[in-house]
Amino acid sequence: MHSPDDDPDTLVDAALAEAANLSTDPAFKAWCHDYRAGDSDESVARRALSAVWPEMPDITIEEVHGLMEDDVPRDVGEHGASRWAMAGAARAALELIRTRTGPGDVDPVPVGFVTPARSVTPQSPDVARHREREAGLVAFMALHFAETAKAHRMAGPEHPPRLRFT
Repeated sequence: MHSPDDDPDTLVDAALAEAANLSTDPAFKAWCHDYRAGDSDESVARRALSAVWPEMPDITIEEVHGLMEDDVPRDVGEHGASRWAMAGAARAALELIRTRTGPGDVDPVPVGFVTPARSVTPQSPDVARHREREAGLVAFMALHFAETAKAHRMAGPEHPPRLRFT
């Protein structure tokens, strides 16, 4: 059992393992496996996340956290819970990649493209810790949504599970 106070890397790893189990997309499953094996290419992470939720890579981690909290008390169904589990896990992983990418590691953005919602300047250690913490919280909530999706599958449509977030 995980806690929101667990290490963000541990939470993201666990959330990606669950997300891979929920996904039917072979490319998303492969990306989850690759990230967990140490491949942290941001462009690949953005594509994997965009396959689940196209707008998600450009939303700040704090906004994602807020959106997930808004959906926790609602019964979003198996599909909604699965989508949040996959998107939350992938977005948390993307945030860890961004937090740990130095400005020299950032690919230039072609003219005419919207830049991603992130900083390309060096971060203070406090800002980096805050973003890692937010990523961990989003991953923790993704685990919650994964459990909810699995409970929906087991219970069937006639007996949907009650959502609990502890």
